[in-house]
Order: sequence, then structure tokens, then C-alpha cells
Amino acid sequence: MTIYTNYTEIPKAAYNLVYLDPPWPYTSFGTAKLQYRTMTWEAIKCLPIQDIMAKECVLFMWITSPLAAQQYRVINHWIDTHKLTFQGEPFVWVKTRKDGNPLGATGPRPRLTKPLSERLVCLSNTGNKRPFPLANDATCQTVFETEDVWTQREGHSVKPAIFREKIVNLFKDSDQLKKIELFSRREVPGWDHFGDEVVCSPT
Repeated sequence: MTIYTNYTEIPKAAYNLVYLDPPWPYTSFGTAKLQYRTMTWEAIKCLPIQDIMAKECVLFMWITSPLAAQQYRVINHWIDTHKLTFQGEPFVWVKTRKDGNPLGATGPRPRLTKPLSERLVCLSNTGNKRPFPLANDATCQTVFETEDVWTQREGHSVKPAIFREKIVNLFKDSDQLKKIELFSRREVPGWDHFGDEVVCSPT
């Protein structure tokens, strides 16, 4: 496992699985910029994502409901620029309270909706064919249809670890796949990491 703080240090054409939650630019209503440094839309759009993708690679990226229109512009730019294929939204995170019930909207409402659910978008660089064998055909059907995942929140913008596990469990022999998480917040065995806020596990 390696932790990178500079994107240019990441090995080229090295990774089969790329998992990322970009620091999207929120408006003044948002709390994201109070918690960590965000990036501009142009900076995220121009991220040379293709440089680190192996010949066969699948990318999973988080998007959030209020910014979905702008985020899909970034996705479409990557599709056109890097010759990627849109593979759908395999998972949806429905945010819940501790009792397991869906979280209700609280606080100021900057728009008609509030981000009470978030989605993972899947892109690949192998066209419509499967880049790697899936664990089983039933898993394939789950992956390419939206799935609501009910789980507990783990703090502002921190995504539940179960999603990373679900991504790994999609593929047969996933331990042989080279994996990296971009804009990572915590160290995870078996993954390389890029980010300036990675919390290392005690040794």
C-alpha cells in the first residue's frame, strides 16, 4: 500500500479499480468547503484520470443529488475525452438515522431538494465488454441496476466502507486487481491512496 499526496507521483497506467469522491465545489449553503479544501469544476474536469488507468480499468465515482447536473457534465467530458463507457449507477446510498429510518431534511434548504441520498457512477475503458470476470451472474445484474443501500452515516462526506467492499466483491480474483482510492480520507489495506487527509491505521 502506498499513499500519494501529489497526483503526478501516482504510477501511470497502473490501476484496474479507481474509486473516488471528488471534493466538489459547493455553494455558500454547503458545508463541504468548511470541512476540507474543494476543487473547481474545471480542475475536476481536467483531472488526467486516464493517466493512472490500466488497459482494463473500472472507475467508481460518487455524485450527489443537488449537483448531479454539473457532475454529469464532468462525467460526459471524461467519456468523450478519455474514451470511457458509462456503465450506470450500481449503488445508491440512502442516508439513515441510527434507528435505520431514512434521514429527514433539516437545516436551510438552498434548493427544492436536499442531498439525502448519494450515488456511485461506474465508468470503464473497455467499451461494453466486461473488463474482468464478475463473481457471478447474479452480481452482474445487481451491479448494473440501481441498488438502495441503507447504512449509517460516518461523518461529513465520509462514505461508508461497505461500498468499497461491494466494489471489490463484484469481481472474481479481486485481490489480483490493482486498486487506488483518490481523495481518500482513510487508509485501507489492499488499496493505494491519493489525498492530503489520509488517516493511517495504527501499526
